[in-house]
Amino acid sequence: MEVLWGFFSERRVLCNHEVMTRVRDLLLTAHHGVVPAFAGAVVMAAESGVVTTQECVGETIAWADDARTPWSGESDPVTVDTLFDVASLTKLFTAAAVLIALDHSNERPDAPAHRFVPELGAAAARDITVAHLLTHTAGFAAEWRDAAPDAASADRFRATRPQFSPGSTHLYSCVGYIWAGFIAESITGERLDESMQRAIFEPLGMTRTGFTPSARAVGEPIAATEFQRSPARGLVHGHVHDEASWALGGIAGNAGLFSSARELLTFAELLRNGGLHDGYTILAPWVHSMLSTDQLPATIANHPGYGQAMGARVGDRSWMGTFANSGAIGHTGFTGTSLLTQPDGDRSVVFLSNRVHPSRDGTDLRVLRATIADAIAHTEEPE
Repeated sequence: MEVLWGFFSERRVLCNHEVMTRVRDLLLTAHHGVVPAFAGAVVMAAESGVVTTQECVGETIAWADDARTPWSGESDPVTVDTLFDVASLTKLFTAAAVLIALDHSNERPDAPAHRFVPELGAAAARDITVAHLLTHTAGFAAEWRDAAPDAASADRFRATRPQFSPGSTHLYSCVGYIWAGFIAESITGERLDESMQRAIFEPLGMTRTGFTPSARAVGEPIAATEFQRSPARGLVHGHVHDEASWALGGIAGNAGLFSSARELLTFAELLRNGGLHDGYTILAPWVHSMLSTDQLPATIANHPGYGQAMGARVGDRSWMGTFANSGAIGHTGFTGTSLLTQPDGDRSVVFLSNRVHPSRDGTDLRVLRATIADAIAHTEEPE
């Protein structure tokens, strides 16, 4: 198994075979169900920077359409380096990119959002801060429904306005995170993918993580997602699954990143280690604090029942299992992905699958995520 630091160069063994067998059994049971939960999946976990669990099942593509017609073309076995559409795990990186940009500009999250995107200077949105966007308290709707990929899509999006008074209620919002991506672009003067590349991916050695892989990685093993009839996209493979991000060109603050279990585990370890990687500070202490601690007032309307950091959820028992009791942070993705870690603790866990292949009308993975997390939480170092 790999030591995460030094870009995975050193190798040593630290594994609990009983736990690894349990995780593999869980994945295989889900994979071989009457209705398979996914075509492929991988679980990768680390303790104190050393990989302790590494299990992969299935292939990148199994079906040609939503009737589950068997795929007759080429497919690849899933590995820890297979690229998955990580969906809303993108929000973790967007939050980090925005906060890093603020830090470099001597700004803080309480800055008015309209300072960076003038469209939010309208009366209904003028009180929105960057912090509101990053904690899902800006009052925007959950989804952007006018997501057609044409030349005017960005202009239509920029006309969106909040439904609730900023700071009054918690409402999980992809819309708010698309705005957050625009803010990162405004501060840095770079496109969102470029600012993430410079501030996050390059310092962490995440050479294969990014947006729009079909445009940059011909032949890269990528897990397929949904066969979409409306919109009529056919089998989505190598292109973003999320309709809003797709309409905006595949680069957006809410979704669109593709990454591997190996590289996501590196990012999880960054959050676990207080923003440090390989001895270097990647996240300023205040940035790490915003990314890893609850920012919601207890009195906020529609409290979600878990803590809300900027980007990550804190102690979400619905899918973190017993890790929630230790204040673990992380996020899930609609395509069948999740990442969790214990800030200042010991463990990080990444679970990637393509549960929306070939249709989103499949398995709810919350129980599986929690069960896998519990199996890993009980890992003990062998004597």
